[in-house]
Amino acid sequence: MLFRPLVDPSRVTRAVGTARHLRTAQSIADRTITVLRNDAHLLPLVVKPRSVLVTGWGDVTTATLAKQISARGCAVTVLATVQSPTDTQIGTAVATAGQADLVVVLTDALGANPSQQKLLQALIATGRPVIAIAVQNPYDAGYVDAAQTWLATYGYTADSTEAVTKVIFGEIPPVGKLPVDVPSGTDPSQVRYPFGAGLTW
Repeated sequence: MLFRPLVDPSRVTRAVGTARHLRTAQSIADRTITVLRNDAHLLPLVVKPRSVLVTGWGDVTTATLAKQISARGCAVTVLATVQSPTDTQIGTAVATAGQADLVVVLTDALGANPSQQKLLQALIATGRPVIAIAVQNPYDAGYVDAAQTWLATYGYTADSTEAVTKVIFGEIPPVGKLPVDVPSGTDPSQVRYPFGAGLTW
């Protein structure tokens, strides 16, 4: 029997990343979104916002999410910040938020990046409706308790941002549950969101 260890590169697209694979990946992502907090009863959106600011962590991720929200008929402004936003970036985000009906903030590693916390707190202080989304791991939700709307995606690919957009706009219900305890950012001995937490509607 002849052993052929190599593959024909021209056949890869017929076996990997097919339309069926992409549908399966999206279906999996749709079942992961976890709503940890909805105290302001902001979600799901009943009235479609005319203008949305998407800001926070990740140039590609914020742009992708903005495009997906825009596809729902909203005018979207994108203002990505770096891992540790500067005071100037925070000031620009706050000024832009004042003109938006809704602010969506992506976070990553808040505990190691106090300036991200400062950005989120400053945006909440504007009085505009704010949705905070932890896009890497859910531990960010243990920080900035002033954020009344917290979601976790566990990823920052287009599948994850599309899934969280569907949840925000009420196209699918959130069914994700926390796979870990999320402690308070100020007191790690206190569990802020317990294992298995996750709101739905």
